[in-house]
Amino acid sequence: MDAVPRSDPHVPGITLGYALFGGITAWLVHLVAESWLVGSACARSVSWPFHVVTLATLVVVGHVLWVSWRIAHPDAQSPGLDAARLLGWLAVVLNVFNVVLVVVEWLPILVLDPCAVL
Repeated sequence: MDAVPRSDPHVPGITLGYALFGGITAWLVHLVAESWLVGSACARSVSWPFHVVTLATLVVVGHVLWVSWRIAHPDAQSPGLDAARLLGWLAVVLNVFNVVLVVVEWLPILVLDPCAVL
């Protein structure tokens, strides 16, 4: 299903809100989930839950980035789409930054044992 309808030169507000705030929300959920998982994962001496949460977050942020890209590059030309296109580019930049944040939070878990200090 297309996030931005190709025949309608209007971007729905919910789609624009998802593009602007979906990646940030996913990153915050990732941050909280990773912190919450430390106790239970370390008690069982497993690290796979950290990787599952991170990969799921990357999938969500990737989808949000795709929607943002579609908003920034509409097929139709309309004066009403100029503001949406600008916000789409802002969302692309924000969501690329969110991907970087998620990966930077994941790198120490790939290299170091998160349970070594507990």
